[in-house]
Amino acid sequence: MPLWKKGDWPLVTEIELKMTGPWILKPYQYHNYTFWPWTTALERLARNMFKQIQESDLLFSQIASEEGNAREYAFYEWINPITDEGQGAYPFRTGISSLRVALFEILEAYQSHVNRLNEK
Repeated sequence: MPLWKKGDWPLVTEIELKMTGPWILKPYQYHNYTFWPWTTALERLARNMFKQIQESDLLFSQIASEEGNAREYAFYEWINPITDEGQGAYPFRTGISSLRVALFEILEAYQSHVNRLNEK
């Protein structure tokens, strides 16, 4: 099963929502097929915990990219995967905080790996 349905973004839903609560969402708006940096960071942590390293790395491939506005994405509540524009709250502290935790875990795992190699 792919990590995301189409394009380069891990998206919130498996299919586009046809109807929502009192607020009818357009495709690629809010929870309707968008990318949320903080939920991706949490999923990345979970995948890493279960040793799904390749999938974990893929989840960060877009947000860690040096292309375009990738570094700014962490500060937005959600990203429209079609326009690659940040939307929602800015700065969205939950996004940057959870990405920070996930990145520190990556660095810690890398340092641990380097230390093991140096011991041999």
